[in-house]
Amino acid sequence: MNIRLTAVDALILIAMTFPVLAHAGAPHIPCEYPFVFSEAAVNLVVLPYDDSAISEASARGSGTQLALLLQMDALSHILGYGNVGAIQLELTPGDRTPCNVDDVAAKILGQRSGAQTQIRRGNGVVFVWGLMYEEDDDLYVQTYARFLRRDATEELLFAAGEYKLIAKPSSQLITFAPRHLSKKDLDRIEAAYLKANVVRQWKSDSAPGEELHGIAKCGGCPPDSRPDGFLVVDRQEDWIQIRRRLPNGQVQDGWIHANTGTMDFELDRQLPELGFLEGTVGYLHSRVDADNKREPAEEAGRLTAEQFATFAKFADQNNETVALAVAEQLAGITRMLSSRNYLEGLSQAQVSFRRARQLVPYSPDAITLSVATELNRATLARNAGEPVTIENPRLVAQQLAQASALAPASDIAINNLSSYYKVARTANYKGDAANRLEKPEIEQQIQRIENRRPPAVERFHESDTHPEQPRTDVLDLKKVVIPALPQTRKDIAPR
Repeated sequence: MNIRLTAVDALILIAMTFPVLAHAGAPHIPCEYPFVFSEAAVNLVVLPYDDSAISEASARGSGTQLALLLQMDALSHILGYGNVGAIQLELTPGDRTPCNVDDVAAKILGQRSGAQTQIRRGNGVVFVWGLMYEEDDDLYVQTYARFLRRDATEELLFAAGEYKLIAKPSSQLITFAPRHLSKKDLDRIEAAYLKANVVRQWKSDSAPGEELHGIAKCGGCPPDSRPDGFLVVDRQEDWIQIRRRLPNGQVQDGWIHANTGTMDFELDRQLPELGFLEGTVGYLHSRVDADNKREPAEEAGRLTAEQFATFAKFADQNNETVALAVAEQLAGITRMLSSRNYLEGLSQAQVSFRRARQLVPYSPDAITLSVATELNRATLARNAGEPVTIENPRLVAQQLAQASALAPASDIAINNLSSYYKVARTANYKGDAANRLEKPEIEQQIQRIENRRPPAVERFHESDTHPEQPRTDVLDLKKVVIPALPQTRKDIAPR
């Protein structure tokens, strides 16, 4: 399989030959002058793990070694999305100051000078960093992640009758549970690092090769120096074929053993957050594609779901509930955006959103995402021009009121509640009679909300109030046509 590529500034020679960027990687980039592949839809940026809490005799640069393994392993699993980059940052030799994620993010997002390249507006980035610490003979690794798109919000608009509800994932900053490692595992990390940091002439660990060098090796290089990056041109099982520019200007192909699962150190099991990170790359890719009105990529959506499922399989079920809930939410949103049939994608997503709500019942975003998609489905099930039919409307009102109470400073939460009551004012009801809403009560609730704060409720066809960070309107994106005959939509009736 040969993939046509575009090089970024780091690989100008290749750019003349390959017009479309597909996959790129760069190891050993200095934290002081971070680098990203600007043309990539999503970049995965792995910072060195802080191993200062490990004894000098045990550490051996394990934080940097582990970061490279994460970057290489993740890169081998996100190639299916296309147009992605993976970068491993490291400290300048001799510098013991931790690599600060806030400083790196500010630079590559254009909020501060110092980056060699920056994330483009609307494109996504996943930051990964962590700690390694020692307790007696035991070692622990704790990973953190943050995902975002530059100058874009993760909020979505869902039609509810003639109004819109705003929903988003519960968190964009994830703390994973500590993972236990042994000191023997550090030896395995070092052995795996030595393999992953070598470019081989062919697909064999015994093939001749050389160390994969990078800009950090030269210490205090100036910020306008070009990093030694590479492009991925093929993948065969656990091996990825790369193309890079040599110091003499020549272009050379080689092979990297990227997936450490065959290296006596199975990251997928020992660090299941890798599945989360890889799935998050897929989620961000789906958001970038949606904003650019690209054809839905159903295969990419399935890949994202599989990666989040891998995380859920090996995650700490008791101590990672937020991460598990966000994984469900991101998988569900990706299903909606990547499905050519929006209603099928929405139906699958609702299952994920309900599971997320069960995991974090006190998250206002989890409540809203679940309720908003239920109302969205009810909106699509109605006959064009007729009221929405709401099942157990009092329960829905209580759920959105709970979300507002859990986020008392949120204008969005109170606007969602106000929008819902205005939909319920003209809606048809079904379900338990005890869960009906009477018109006088609805009017009273609307008046209470309006007295509490001037509402800024958006009508279904009105423009967004935050043009600098436009929200994705799912129905506008999917161009769903509401049918004239409700009986043709029995399969999507509200539950």
